[in-house]
Amino acid sequence: MIQHWLKHFMLSAGLFLVAAMICAWMQNQYSIDKVGILVFLLFGVFGCIFSGLYAVAQVKWQHSLLHTFVVVLGTVSYLVVLQYLELNLNIDIDPQDGNVIKLNILQKMIKSPLSFWLLFIFPFIISFTLYKLKTKSQSKT
Repeated sequence: MIQHWLKHFMLSAGLFLVAAMICAWMQNQYSIDKVGILVFLLFGVFGCIFSGLYAVAQVKWQHSLLHTFVVVLGTVSYLVVLQYLELNLNIDIDPQDGNVIKLNILQKMIKSPLSFWLLFIFPFIISFTLYKLKTKSQSKT
């Protein structure tokens, strides 16, 4: 069991490490304040915590390494795109009418901290749903 956990953990942590490096590079390239090392450390720590918990879930729910790869690749891709959009999304800070800054739905979604934290919940939801579907189909046969 530990061997399976370690494989899932290493795969997930490796993908998060690559994503953390890409996000840190983007932070240094596109941002005024060059704090790429902090972004790398933040995403690296959250990636390791997520990888450990997700590996436990994957072993318990008996998913394959391919499933882990696909779901975590989707997660880190979302993380990189979210970071890119947050750095490059133009928001007009000068309000036109009164003191209210109006953001469209995409801007609200990108700038919301909730979109970052939901990123870590969706892989668990996907894996648990697939596990339940798999156990229901096995119990019918």
